[in-house]
Amino acid sequence: ARLASGPAFTDKAVHTVPPGDRLIVELPGGGGLGDPGRRSADLIRADLEAGCVTEEGAKRDYGYEGRFEPGGTSGDHEPGGRQRR
Repeated sequence: ARLASGPAFTDKAVHTVPPGDRLIVELPGGGGLGDPGRRSADLIRADLEAGCVTEEGAKRDYGYEGRFEPGGTSGDHEPGGRQRR
């Protein structure tokens, strides 16, 4: 953890964040659970709708081949459908 103004907290002591400054805590992201290639098309579509993944990311990470249209269907495929690469 560190302050936006620069100083880092390298110990486990009690620290005070001065007024007007911000505490920045950077944590590693999760790697997910299971084989991404087995994620259901409905869950991928929900991720796209929620903005949790981009269409490019869905194609790269999940093998999603449908076209995403917010609030609509997935292009020329069945709603939520996908084709494996």
